[in-house]
Amino acid sequence: MPFCSNCGRAVDANELYCRYCGSEIHAPSPPQPTRQIQLTSPKVSHQGQKIATAMALIVIIVSIIGLSLLPSSSSSTMISQEHTVNIVNGMVILNAGQYWYYLIKVPPRALNAYVSGTFTTSGGSGNYIEVIIMDSTNFINWQKGHPASTYYDSGQITTSSFDVSIPPGVWGTYYLVYSNTFTILSNKNVQTTVNLIYMM
Repeated sequence: MPFCSNCGRAVDANELYCRYCGSEIHAPSPPQPTRQIQLTSPKVSHQGQKIATAMALIVIIVSIIGLSLLPSSSSSTMISQEHTVNIVNGMVILNAGQYWYYLIKVPPRALNAYVSGTFTTSGGSGNYIEVIIMDSTNFINWQKGHPASTYYDSGQITTSSFDVSIPPGVWGTYYLVYSNTFTILSNKNVQTTVNLIYMM
């Protein structure tokens, strides 16, 4: 049963006006049906899935190849540089029966190390000197007058130049010796320049 929208009293469904207050009766409008919207996911074809999978694989492969080509921070990619260390440069003065030595320190991981030098001797009747390069152990034996192995032994000469290789991986201290021990009267003056050269 409808009700008057003005006075709220019940009225006949067929009446056009309220019998109590005279207001026009408005029939309630029928409820509008609600429209339901169904959300559906887009359909992907089987061929489209294959293409998407192939593209993803290509991206992964290209990424892996690109990373492998990037420069590494490891030491294998470092560029070795040549280093020169001066051992002696000038005049070495030796009295009769005397020797003098200089230390040659080859640093760890040095590559292609060698000792390069020249010398010229003056003084005495023969103007000769002996230049020797040896390691620590053999230097001690040589000092004591025992047999010793050397990397270089000029013999008793007046002048010469030399390039003496240090064995790979044999780092440490070596001795450069200027010897006038074989004379008892003549002092010697030796003009010399010697360098240690290596890569690192």
